[in-house]
Amino acid sequence: MPVITLSQLKPQAGREDLQDVDLYQLQESSAISATADCIIILGKDEDKMIYENQLGYKIVKNRLGGRVGQIGKLYYDSRSLKMYDEVEQDRWMADISETNDERNLYSRR
Repeated sequence: MPVITLSQLKPQAGREDLQDVDLYQLQESSAISATADCIIILGKDEDKMIYENQLGYKIVKNRLGGRVGQIGKLYYDSRSLKMYDEVEQDRWMADISETNDERNLYSRR
């Protein structure tokens, strides 16, 4: 049974680029990183954002091996709570007709 646990990063990690964030910046105890099978860090990289409903991710641990260090984008629909990988961006755009969620371009404030 999959179990998802959320944790925050140490405050200084919020000022770093997603490429530089790793396991050692988890705020909680090291027990999380020792026992978790997979750890993925989610965040907004404002310099690379195109849409408001976009998140960046980095895989920092994968007990099954492979893809560690991979960085990518996720898109989310705030009305249906679905998430889409960057290869599903066309599907994310097409789902506007079903959910009426907005796909606004990101503007720096």
